Amino acid sequence: MPKPKLSLRDWVFGAGGRRRLLEVLLRDPTRAWTQAELAREAGLTLKGSVDEHLLALRQLKLIRMRGGQFRLDTGNALVGPIRDLLNALENVPDVTLRRPR
Repeated sequence: MPKPKLSLRDWVFGAGGRRRLLEVLLRDPTRAWTQAELAREAGLTLKGSVDEHLLALRQLKLIRMRGGQFRLDTGNALVGPIRDLLNALENVPDVTLRRPR
């Protein structure tokens, strides 16, 4: 499978899946999610992408896991700036990066 192309909105996160996963978590910050639900909502694969992203989010302490479910840690100091960044990126066209010829 070819590697997905980055869009302008994705660039700052290095991957579209990271941005989409954060958007899902911030869309409903009090909800508890299973790994499968997060993968589906963010358009990620269950193994090999969502698990890597969740590992990093746990190490950053942006999410907590309990009973096999993940929840955003709304008290983490990074949540506000990430929310602000995602809100600002809503005004950026979600188009693929174009390389000069």
